Amino acid sequence: MQDRVIGKKVFKIKASPVKVFVIHIEVITMDRNLHRITISNMFNPDTMKRKSGGIQIPFPKVSHRWCVIALDVQAVLEGFTKSPFHSFRSFQFCSWLTVRSVYTSDLKFSLQNLPRDMAMSHALDSSVFEMVWLPKEPSEPDADIMPLQKPIMDRTSVGGASSPTPAAAAAAATLASSSSPRAVPSPTNLAPGPPLSKPAPQPIRSLVESATTTPVTSPAVEAAVEAETRAVHHATRKSSTSLHTTAPADGFAMDAASLTLKRIHTFTGQYTRVLAWAPNSEELVFAAASVVVAMKTDGSTQRFFFGHTAHVCAFAFDFEGTVMASVQEGKQAVVRVWDYHSGVCAAVLNAHAGGMACVSISPDGRALVAVGVDGHNRQLVVIWNIWPLRDGKKAEVVVRQTTDYNIRCIRFSTYEEDQLVACGRDSVRFYRLKAGQLRGVSVRLSAPDRKVTSYADGISASHLGPNIFTDIAFETGLSVHSGGPCRVYVSSASGAVFEINYRTRALLCVYQLHSSAINSLVVHDSFCVTGSDDKLLRVWPMDFSDFLMEADHEASVTSVGVAKDGLRVCIGTESGALGILDIPTQRYRTLLRSHTGTVMGVAIDHNSSQYCTVSTDGSIRVWDSHTHEQLVEFDAPGEEVVAVAYHPRHREIAVGFENGRVRIFDISAATLVQEHKQHRGRISQVLFSTDGNWLYSAGYDGGLCVYDVIQVYNPVKFLPAGSRGIKICISISQDGRFVATVSRDQFRHITSLLLFHGATLEPFMRIETDAESYSKLTFSHTGKELWALTDCNQIDRYELQEGQLIQRMEGAHRLDAHCLVADPLGRCVVSAGADQQVKLWSLRQDASTSGAAFSTMADFQVFLGHPGAIQDAAFRGDQLITVGEFSAVLIWAVQGSTPNKQVSTTHAASTTSPNRKSTALLKASSPPSTRQWLPAGPGTVLPSQLLPSRSQQQALNDPQGHGSREGQIHTGVVSGNQLGHQADQSVSTATQPQGNIPAVNTAEVPPRGMMIAHLTAPVHSTQECTAELAVQVGGVTGAAPLQSPASAALRHDEEYSLTASQPARDAAGSSTHVIASPQHITAATAAGAASPSSGSIPPGPYPSSMCSMMVGYTPSGGSCNVVWRPSEGLFAYGVENTVVIEDLGSRKQRYLTHHTSPVRCLALSMDATRMAVASVAPEPASGYADISIWDLESGHVVALLQYHPAAVQALAFSSTDRFLVSVGRDPERAVVVWDLLDLNAAGGSGRLVAVGRTREITLSVAWLPQRPLPQYVTAGGDGLLLWTLRADCLELMPLDLPQARMREHVSESAACTAVAAEEGGNIFVATSAGCVYQIKVNEGGIVEELLQVVEMTASSFITQLRVSSQAAAVGTREGVVTSFSRWHGANGVWQRRQEVTVDGGVEALWLEGSMQEAVCASSSSTIWYLDLPHLTKVPLVCGHSGTVLTLTTAPHLPGVIASTSGAGSLRIWHLEMQAEPLVEFQSSSPCMCVSFIPSEDGLIAGYLDGTLRLFNIQSHDAAVAAWTSARHASPVVDVLPHPSRPLVISAGRDGALAVTELHTSRLVVYADEFLRLASGRDVLGSPGKGGSTSLEYLGDGGGWGDLQALAVSMGNGSMAAAAWRTHFVVFATPWDEIPIVTIATYRCPQSPGSLSKDVPACIQFVPGSPRTLAYTSPLLLGKVIIYDFRLSKVIRSVGLTQMVRSMHLGGGQDGSGGEGSMMVFGGMGGSAFLVDVSSGRWTELTGHLAHVQAVQFTCDSRWLVTACKSVLEVWDVDGHFHPTEEQVSRSKLLVSPPVALAWKQS
Repeated sequence: MQDRVIGKKVFKIKASPVKVFVIHIEVITMDRNLHRITISNMFNPDTMKRKSGGIQIPFPKVSHRWCVIALDVQAVLEGFTKSPFHSFRSFQFCSWLTVRSVYTSDLKFSLQNLPRDMAMSHALDSSVFEMVWLPKEPSEPDADIMPLQKPIMDRTSVGGASSPTPAAAAAAATLASSSSPRAVPSPTNLAPGPPLSKPAPQPIRSLVESATTTPVTSPAVEAAVEAETRAVHHATRKSSTSLHTTAPADGFAMDAASLTLKRIHTFTGQYTRVLAWAPNSEELVFAAASVVVAMKTDGSTQRFFFGHTAHVCAFAFDFEGTVMASVQEGKQAVVRVWDYHSGVCAAVLNAHAGGMACVSISPDGRALVAVGVDGHNRQLVVIWNIWPLRDGKKAEVVVRQTTDYNIRCIRFSTYEEDQLVACGRDSVRFYRLKAGQLRGVSVRLSAPDRKVTSYADGISASHLGPNIFTDIAFETGLSVHSGGPCRVYVSSASGAVFEINYRTRALLCVYQLHSSAINSLVVHDSFCVTGSDDKLLRVWPMDFSDFLMEADHEASVTSVGVAKDGLRVCIGTESGALGILDIPTQRYRTLLRSHTGTVMGVAIDHNSSQYCTVSTDGSIRVWDSHTHEQLVEFDAPGEEVVAVAYHPRHREIAVGFENGRVRIFDISAATLVQEHKQHRGRISQVLFSTDGNWLYSAGYDGGLCVYDVIQVYNPVKFLPAGSRGIKICISISQDGRFVATVSRDQFRHITSLLLFHGATLEPFMRIETDAESYSKLTFSHTGKELWALTDCNQIDRYELQEGQLIQRMEGAHRLDAHCLVADPLGRCVVSAGADQQVKLWSLRQDASTSGAAFSTMADFQVFLGHPGAIQDAAFRGDQLITVGEFSAVLIWAVQGSTPNKQVSTTHAASTTSPNRKSTALLKASSPPSTRQWLPAGPGTVLPSQLLPSRSQQQALNDPQGHGSREGQIHTGVVSGNQLGHQADQSVSTATQPQGNIPAVNTAEVPPRGMMIAHLTAPVHSTQECTAELAVQVGGVTGAAPLQSPASAALRHDEEYSLTASQPARDAAGSSTHVIASPQHITAATAAGAASPSSGSIPPGPYPSSMCSMMVGYTPSGGSCNVVWRPSEGLFAYGVENTVVIEDLGSRKQRYLTHHTSPVRCLALSMDATRMAVASVAPEPASGYADISIWDLESGHVVALLQYHPAAVQALAFSSTDRFLVSVGRDPERAVVVWDLLDLNAAGGSGRLVAVGRTREITLSVAWLPQRPLPQYVTAGGDGLLLWTLRADCLELMPLDLPQARMREHVSESAACTAVAAEEGGNIFVATSAGCVYQIKVNEGGIVEELLQVVEMTASSFITQLRVSSQAAAVGTREGVVTSFSRWHGANGVWQRRQEVTVDGGVEALWLEGSMQEAVCASSSSTIWYLDLPHLTKVPLVCGHSGTVLTLTTAPHLPGVIASTSGAGSLRIWHLEMQAEPLVEFQSSSPCMCVSFIPSEDGLIAGYLDGTLRLFNIQSHDAAVAAWTSARHASPVVDVLPHPSRPLVISAGRDGALAVTELHTSRLVVYADEFLRLASGRDVLGSPGKGGSTSLEYLGDGGGWGDLQALAVSMGNGSMAAAAWRTHFVVFATPWDEIPIVTIATYRCPQSPGSLSKDVPACIQFVPGSPRTLAYTSPLLLGKVIIYDFRLSKVIRSVGLTQMVRSMHLGGGQDGSGGEGSMMVFGGMGGSAFLVDVSSGRWTELTGHLAHVQAVQFTCDSRWLVTACKSVLEVWDVDGHFHPTEEQVSRSKLLVSPPVALAWKQS
């Protein structure tokens, strides 16, 4: 067990030991000390004592009963320690002991109130239980927990309590059941029943003589199986949550409805021993998954035997048919013994670990044998004496024996009482039971001296090869009773039957009866019946001369049984069919058919006595509800049928398939009427309207399709739910008034319930909820309420007058719930799911105060009986049909009175204050239920069919609207955070037209989203428009009157319509998709109601003013985040979350920072005064990917535009700078137009104009300049799209391109990747196949000219396109920039001029007007200046393409620093020169550490692969690697030079140290002491001692772990320090010799269990003080210690607010490196802390997006360099260290103790 197991009391449920035992329990107290508690029966039973560091508790007695040992740990510890108990660490059980389980709790329990998981088995009486408290029973009362339904009887003493009598047990069961107020009679009594009533026959001497008293059951299995043994278990409880309470008045309580299981319509035909004719009875017994069913032969009634938890694989009867035994497969392999006539389970026997093959009962009913496997997978045969069960006692194990022979079938002999016959693979054996053992002999299966043949063309047994025997039958009849030879018949998998002489054990003959395996064999007096895999049932005479009768079936015959009179044969097939063959008349009658897969749906025909089920086996079956006979079957081989619906008037059914198809079948003609495939995914539901005119199909693809039944099921509408991944469900009220479905806003993540009028499909109501998705919807029988089942197993109940949530039932089911159905008669609502529970919710009538009758959820009852998950349910009068897994179809009878005529009741008004709990729920920031009348939607994309017409919208804005302002709702409100709270908002208007855009209303509108206003254009069909592009526009024309929800509903119920029309066509005949938009366009403010100038812009992590340079560039991943405007002298690019504006002449930088994630795209206005910036991820504060508009002159944000929930792909300003278009990424894919006209006014902000959405992602966007109407083009996966913003609509037109070229290596059509435009209507578009097209479009959007102007190689993926009047250039993903002259050749193709290759894919490309110079950004984090005529390139910005790993200062060169990255690069920078590397080295292995060597003018580097490399830097222009040596077996952690000698010391991560001579690369010293100690192999020295010649082991059983850092003292370098996360060691530097001599050690106080892999340990000697060093570790939790190793103590510590990731100690501000030393610490929270140790002053440097990976001062302490991700930031610390007074006061708290630090050695 793991540590930190809590609970002051531990309960161990164990088997009583027969020998000595020991239990060890380790506990931890609050003082972190460990104590061992030992319980044993070997100790002196007198007292409890402490000995050998532990507490010994004697066990008081040794018993044979199961015992609950209860240990009061707190009481045990009180006498031996003052510290209270904290937690358990481990449990250990030794010697002879059987433990069921261990539980811990702070509560006290007794046998009467043990929780269900701890309770003992109910199959055993109380005499086998006892409870022992150690050291004594606490005085506190027992926990207040309700006892189980079948309580365990208490005993006054542990010893001699007798078993209760059957009468007492029955009385106890009666008392327990009567305690339930709504007890439902269960068809099966699960308590140990009365004794079996059959009188005893002659005893079997061998059984009686060898009987033992071994326990019959395993309590672990017993408890598990008893938990599921309730056939129809019921429970009554209140619903969990009530959101709307009404006080009952004059209503009446209805009688509680209940269910009684009447029929299980399935047969598990896969097993071969699960069908039998009950002896002396007219019942057939068969297995239906985990249920055993006894059915009358006429099929009229059924009885059920519940209790198994897995499939029943075999059962057997005794000769008289009074005792039945059944076994189940799986790990809980148990045998249940039943009193067949009463249906009571008499015992549960468990001796096998699994693999149950068969079971048999002796003819006299005394013994039972079962075959399975034990825990070692050995064949195990167990025989029980079950005769004591008749007297109410326990069964006894007689034999438990393993065998090496395979056994598939075993039977008791009908000739001798102690004989058995078994068969298996190549084995037929006869066993004799004697003296408690089974002794067997095998039958020789080949004749030694003569050929044994069959009746005709006989086959010798020796010619059959290996045989797998399947079944055994004994000869019966007169020959047996007259003393003739007794024969045994054994069937085989080869189709043969072996005839064996019972007396001599000799093989007589082999009969080849079938061509396939014989599964079942039955012998009667004069004939034999065989069933085979060849689908044949044959009846043979006993001489097997020829078969007398043959029946051919549709599947393999797996089970056969013969009635006692021998006149009828029952047959079971693998396909789940049951039949009876009447031998005299040769008539065959089918009793039952069943599916072979999961039954997914059921539908009721209310015009006849039929119902239909569909299954994953591809079958559609129609049944008679009275006889349950199958009438019609449709098969779809290879397909899965998942949904079904009956037409209300015609005999037609609609079925839905897994592949998205919907088929309609005519049942009368048994023909296919129609087939459609309108869905891309699985069908979730099909449903007919109540009048039968419409068919609805809903799918998992997020779509709802409507079919016109009158027009032969022609699909007429397709309504998308807003998200492709959502499951759509639908419901229709019983009177047909309403249709309900769901919709999901994937951008606001809000799921809504949509209600339509059933007759006209006009929108009625929209209810926004807090559920993710819904599994099922259903209307109440009155149609006034809607129940919704969510995907989190929660049932919500809504009333349909106000759309309010009036009740919520949380946790309705333990597992996924699949169905929710309301009784049409109003008696109850039924829910069911994967927990196999049918939960019945009763209804009652309550009176309230508003005049309408509403039903209130009452208590529920739970009914069990399903063998698997329940998939669907349907009511038919007084019947409930449920279907589910394992081909189950169950028929229930519904009891309960039908409601009378409803009394007039009232409902609480919406203004009534709800209770406190419901108020809290309804006032949440995102209301769980907010009713909004269509059209509406804060950012919600509704189907275009739902948009109202102009007249309808005018009706909504009727100035004569009535209703009070309280509770009013604005019909145009669209913001989620202000939905339903717009009553007090004022609306003002302004009418000043600007250009071609109509007058704009300046209303106080929510910050995001749009509202639908006057519509002037028709809405088009789904196939033409919505399926392609969903476009949304918004605006407000004036102050719409506010109305109450009720009045709005009454006045506008009939004001909406679903319309469909053809798209408009222009004069040229091209199709144009016109999406209605308002006459007046408005949008949301940038950041709420407040103006950005008023401080509403949230602050970001701005770089400090001390930051003088940022070195690096962050590629955008496909977008353009670089801007170059040479005419304005502007150059800007993105570095993580910051926009760097750099002067290329002086290289000075300015920074724009607002976002918290990397910058993805930039756009510069035409006048170069504003810049739009967007990031790659949404902001944590707003949840939206903000677009910040910057004023470049002031450097301030003037507007924030918030709409896109994920990220922004592209930005573009219009030619007049009035509009900005932004393109969103997946999954939103919105193209948003913003109006920035108001930015010129004081307090103005950007406003949203229109939104369009594409099916595929858009990669590029460009405005068409000088157009009468604003027009822009987009390029992406949908091709080239032309958008026109008109006065009354947003028009979209696709521009078709020629089919992309198909090359051998190009398998798909090319996509549009980049677009550009120029005056005159010329559009240029590039594709992923290397082509560029020139398209000329007139003002009406008509394509006048289309020409291919560039044709590159097909593998050229063009990412960037720039065009001027005379030239053009393209950049490709392959890193090639190509310029062209726009002079057309003979074929119209541009002439190629120059081509330059850069170091990665082209991310951004900008050119000056003449196209002679360009700036190009690559995916390798480099921005290049390109001189295209001369084909030269110069890096402007060089960033690391990987994460920076380390920084190192050159100690002899001011401003020179080296950096390494995870991409394998090593660069040397000079900070006073340009921000580009002087020298760069590239390696396949990352460089982990580097050091300058001033004396050698070189650089030594250590790498991840353990190698060392020496570079001789002779000049700034060249560098040569002097040598490379594979020095370490692990990554190099540090490499440090000797101050004066040509030596370097390096350390590997494994702790090995190596000293290398620089000139020759010779290995001087290799020290592995740390290597051995770090692996935990040696434990030397003693803790806390320094100066010894040996090293101490400081790990906790696992070694030291990885070495983190190495440091060498300044001066002569005589001291070194090695740091791990848990400790560090100071030792003499082994420059010349080993072993290592330690000077001091320090161990962190924390436990290694809290180590963080991301935070390393850092160590460095303090400059100017060779005896002190600084150390930090994740175990110090943000603290840095200054340690004096001569004094072996910490002399100062610095506490920081973040965990330390990196550290460096430099000189003072004067560069002397003396007492004014400075420290810098890189934090895990993105800050760098600069500390002046001498004064205690500090400052925090922010601006990093992630943890600061490395920090380093230059040698003159003028600059500080920090590294975060791939970016270097250079901070000017010379003269800028001016902390605030608050920081100075805080530094006094951070630095402790306040003593002077001796920086120089005394």
